[in-house]
Amino acid sequence: MIYSPSQSKSYLQCPTLRMLNQEGWQSRVISIRDWSAWVGQGVHAGLAHKYGWKSEDAKAVVSAGYTAFQAEYEHAIKSGRIIPNTFYVSEAKAHIERCLEYAMKNDILPAGFEVERTEQTLGDYNCILDVVGKRNGKPTFIDWKIKNKLRLDYLDQELERYRYDWKEARHYPWALSEVTGQRVEDYSVVMFILQPFKVVSRTYAVNWKMVERWALENKGVYGLWDVMDGAQWQSNACMGGQWPCEYLDA
Repeated sequence: MIYSPSQSKSYLQCPTLRMLNQEGWQSRVISIRDWSAWVGQGVHAGLAHKYGWKSEDAKAVVSAGYTAFQAEYEHAIKSGRIIPNTFYVSEAKAHIERCLEYAMKNDILPAGFEVERTEQTLGDYNCILDVVGKRNGKPTFIDWKIKNKLRLDYLDQELERYRYDWKEARHYPWALSEVTGQRVEDYSVVMFILQPFKVVSRTYAVNWKMVERWALENKGVYGLWDVMDGAQWQSNACMGGQWPCEYLDA
């Protein structure tokens, strides 16, 4: 079994957290992180409509974004979750509209990127890539990122995270290379910063020595994914503090 990047990372953070995620546990009160993720879902859906359907209809692209956000919002309401009164639907939709209208008016794709598919699942490799395409005849991908707030003097520091991230720098290049039979040499991150509004793009070379070492640590007997197959949900650290952690309490 190959586990998704999010499952692998949550297990390394806390086995209890991973178990709760598998069972669909969520905090009852909506956090700013949840809210931003819903906005992100809206932007992702609009971009998938634009590039997946080759749509030049700005209204249809923005409408797809609104629909995805509204679905998340309504699901939370029906599930009995609490949305703080400091979160405004109109503001969220304004962010989605601004991002998608920018994408319609500007070329946000990395130079030389040819789109082939959007929201591409890689099957047994347990991941979905936002955009898959080719650059200089070789397979590559784009990961959309939506950031609620970011001081611009921290922009380079934030972007550097994706040079080494579990998902973008390791799992995705490895999985796409396995599926296509061609080595992925680079990948791109396009980030929409909502406050202050800015769109930035950066392309990274894949460090294959790091990817190969990462794969050896995850595959096979005693690799992380093998350990996760038979893992207990509680770790020895669960009761290490004065009180149980928030995940064990949940």
